[in-house]
Amino acid sequence: MRPLVAAVLCFGCIATNRVTLDETAALFHDDLRWGRIPAAETSVDARAREAFQQHHRGWGTQVRVVDLDVDAVRTASSTGMLRVRVTWVGGNDSTDVREREADAMAAESLIPRSIWSRSDAARLRTAAAVESLANELRISTAIVAGRIRRETGNYKILTKHLGQGEVRRHFPDVVWD
Repeated sequence: MRPLVAAVLCFGCIATNRVTLDETAALFHDDLRWGRIPAAETSVDARAREAFQQHHRGWGTQVRVVDLDVDAVRTASSTGMLRVRVTWVGGNDSTDVREREADAMAAESLIPRSIWSRSDAARLRTAAAVESLANELRISTAIVAGRIRRETGNYKILTKHLGQGEVRRHFPDVVWD
Protein backbone atom coordinates (compact mmCIF):
# COMPACT_ATOMS: atom_id res chain seq x y z
CA MET A 1 0.00 0.00 0.00
CA ARG A 2 1.28 3.45 -0.77
CA PRO A 3 1.72 5.93 2.03
CA LEU A 4 -1.06 8.46 2.30
CA VAL A 5 -0.72 11.96 3.64
CA ALA A 6 -3.02 13.37 6.30
CA ALA A 7 -2.98 16.49 8.40
CA VAL A 8 -3.16 16.30 12.16
CA LEU A 9 -3.63 19.30 14.41
CA CYS A 10 -2.18 19.53 17.87
CA PHE A 11 -4.20 22.24 19.55
CA GLY A 12 -2.76 24.13 22.46
CA CYS A 13 0.47 22.25 22.96
CA ILE A 14 1.44 23.49 26.37
CA ALA A 15 4.51 25.70 26.31
CA THR A 16 5.69 28.78 28.14
CA ASN A 17 8.13 29.99 25.48
CA ARG A 18 9.37 29.18 22.00
CA VAL A 19 12.11 26.81 23.20
CA THR A 20 9.64 24.79 25.25
CA LEU A 21 7.22 24.72 22.33
CA ASP A 22 9.97 23.42 20.05
CA GLU A 23 10.83 20.78 22.64
CA THR A 24 7.16 19.84 23.00
CA ALA A 25 6.85 19.62 19.21
CA ALA A 26 9.90 17.35 19.02
CA LEU A 27 8.54 15.07 21.75
CA PHE A 28 5.08 15.02 20.15
CA HIS A 29 6.70 14.14 16.81
CA ASP A 30 8.71 11.28 18.32
CA ASP A 31 5.77 9.93 20.32
CA LEU A 32 3.54 9.82 17.23
CA ARG A 33 6.30 8.48 15.00
CA TRP A 34 7.02 5.55 17.30
CA GLY A 35 3.41 4.77 18.17
CA ARG A 36 3.48 6.13 21.73
CA ILE A 37 -0.01 7.58 21.42
CA PRO A 38 -0.75 7.89 25.17
CA ALA A 39 2.47 9.91 25.58
CA ALA A 40 1.57 12.09 22.57
CA GLU A 41 -1.84 12.77 24.07
CA THR A 42 -0.23 14.59 27.00
CA SER A 43 0.93 17.30 24.57
CA VAL A 44 -2.58 17.87 23.27
CA ASP A 45 -4.68 20.57 24.93
CA ALA A 46 -7.27 19.08 27.30
CA ARG A 47 -10.11 20.63 25.25
CA ALA A 48 -9.01 18.71 22.15
CA ARG A 49 -7.70 15.55 23.80
CA GLU A 50 -10.88 13.45 23.47
CA ALA A 51 -11.19 14.22 19.74
CA PHE A 52 -7.50 13.41 19.32
CA GLN A 53 -7.96 10.06 21.10
CA GLN A 54 -10.93 9.15 18.93
CA HIS A 55 -9.17 10.13 15.72
CA HIS A 56 -5.93 8.28 16.51
CA ARG A 57 -7.40 5.19 18.17
CA GLY A 58 -6.04 2.81 15.49
CA TRP A 59 -2.53 4.23 15.30
CA GLY A 60 0.07 1.62 16.11
CA THR A 61 -2.29 -1.24 15.22
CA GLN A 62 -4.36 -0.46 12.12
CA VAL A 63 -2.19 2.48 11.03
CA ARG A 64 1.61 2.61 11.00
CA VAL A 65 3.19 6.05 10.93
CA VAL A 66 5.98 6.21 8.34
CA ASP A 67 7.03 9.84 8.67
CA LEU A 68 6.04 13.06 10.38
CA ASP A 69 6.91 16.64 9.59
CA VAL A 70 5.95 19.69 11.60
CA ASP A 71 4.49 22.02 8.96
CA ALA A 72 3.75 25.03 11.09
CA VAL A 73 4.11 26.29 14.64
CA ARG A 74 2.02 29.17 16.00
CA THR A 75 2.40 30.58 19.48
CA ALA A 76 0.12 32.66 21.66
CA SER A 77 1.12 33.61 25.23
CA SER A 78 1.37 30.26 27.06
CA THR A 79 0.00 27.97 24.34
CA GLY A 80 0.89 27.08 20.80
CA MET A 81 -0.47 25.13 17.89
CA LEU A 82 1.35 22.66 15.66
CA ARG A 83 0.25 21.48 12.27
CA VAL A 84 1.77 18.07 11.64
CA ARG A 85 1.96 16.33 8.25
CA VAL A 86 1.73 12.57 8.68
CA THR A 87 2.63 9.91 6.13
CA TRP A 88 1.16 6.55 7.07
CA VAL A 89 0.34 3.09 5.79
CA GLY A 90 -2.23 0.55 6.86
CA GLY A 91 -1.07 -1.58 9.77
CA ASN A 92 -1.29 -4.75 7.68
CA ASP A 93 1.11 -3.37 5.04
CA SER A 94 4.31 -5.29 5.65
CA THR A 95 6.32 -3.48 2.99
CA ASP A 96 9.18 -1.63 4.61
CA VAL A 97 9.70 1.98 3.51
CA ARG A 98 13.40 1.35 2.82
CA GLU A 99 12.46 -1.62 0.67
CA ARG A 100 10.09 0.52 -1.41
CA GLU A 101 12.78 3.17 -1.83
CA ALA A 102 15.29 0.51 -2.89
CA ASP A 103 12.76 -0.91 -5.36
CA ALA A 104 12.22 2.54 -6.87
CA MET A 105 15.97 3.17 -7.17
CA ALA A 106 16.52 -0.23 -8.76
CA ALA A 107 13.68 0.30 -11.21
CA GLU A 108 15.06 3.70 -12.23
CA SER A 109 18.63 2.45 -12.60
CA LEU A 110 17.67 -0.60 -14.65
CA ILE A 111 14.94 1.00 -16.78
CA PRO A 112 15.05 4.81 -16.57
CA ARG A 113 11.61 6.48 -16.63
CA SER A 114 12.54 8.48 -19.71
CA ILE A 115 13.12 5.26 -21.66
CA TRP A 116 10.27 3.32 -20.04
CA SER A 117 7.63 5.95 -20.80
CA ARG A 118 8.39 5.93 -24.54
CA SER A 119 8.93 2.18 -24.84
CA ASP A 120 6.65 -0.26 -26.61
CA ALA A 121 7.04 -2.59 -23.62
CA ALA A 122 5.24 -0.11 -21.33
CA ARG A 123 2.44 0.47 -23.84
CA LEU A 124 2.01 -2.81 -25.70
CA ARG A 125 3.19 -5.30 -23.09
CA THR A 126 4.01 -7.91 -25.72
CA ALA A 127 6.75 -10.52 -25.77
CA ALA A 128 8.41 -8.82 -28.74
CA ALA A 129 8.37 -5.44 -26.97
CA VAL A 130 9.85 -7.02 -23.82
CA GLU A 131 12.68 -8.59 -25.82
CA SER A 132 13.34 -5.39 -27.76
CA LEU A 133 13.64 -3.21 -24.65
CA ALA A 134 15.75 -5.80 -22.83
CA ASN A 135 18.14 -5.95 -25.80
CA GLU A 136 18.28 -2.14 -26.05
CA LEU A 137 19.15 -1.78 -22.36
CA ARG A 138 21.25 -4.97 -22.20
CA ILE A 139 19.27 -6.37 -19.29
CA SER A 140 17.38 -9.60 -18.76
CA THR A 141 13.90 -9.97 -20.21
CA ALA A 142 12.87 -10.98 -16.69
CA ILE A 143 13.45 -7.40 -15.49
CA VAL A 144 11.23 -5.91 -18.19
CA ALA A 145 8.55 -8.58 -17.85
CA GLY A 146 8.66 -8.28 -14.05
CA ARG A 147 8.13 -4.54 -14.23
CA ILE A 148 5.13 -4.96 -16.53
CA ARG A 149 3.66 -7.61 -14.23
CA ARG A 150 4.19 -5.44 -11.15
CA GLU A 151 2.76 -2.27 -12.71
CA THR A 152 -0.29 -4.02 -14.11
CA GLY A 153 -0.82 -6.27 -11.11
CA ASN A 154 -1.22 -9.14 -13.57
CA TYR A 155 1.22 -11.88 -12.59
CA LYS A 156 -0.09 -14.35 -15.16
CA ILE A 157 1.36 -12.56 -18.20
CA LEU A 158 4.83 -12.89 -19.74
CA THR A 159 5.79 -15.89 -17.59
CA LYS A 160 8.04 -17.30 -20.31
CA HIS A 161 10.31 -14.26 -19.93
CA LEU A 162 10.96 -14.68 -16.22
CA GLY A 163 13.47 -17.48 -16.39
CA GLN A 164 11.62 -19.63 -13.89
CA GLY A 165 13.81 -22.45 -12.63
CA GLU A 166 17.03 -20.78 -13.82
CA VAL A 167 18.37 -20.11 -10.31
CA ARG A 168 17.73 -23.67 -9.19
CA ARG A 169 19.71 -24.98 -12.14
CA HIS A 170 22.82 -23.30 -10.70
CA PHE A 171 22.39 -25.00 -7.30
CA PRO A 172 22.02 -28.71 -8.04
CA ASP A 173 22.93 -29.79 -4.48
CA VAL A 174 20.12 -27.85 -2.85
CA VAL A 175 16.89 -29.67 -2.07
CA TRP A 176 14.07 -27.31 -3.04
CA ASP A 177 10.72 -27.52 -1.28
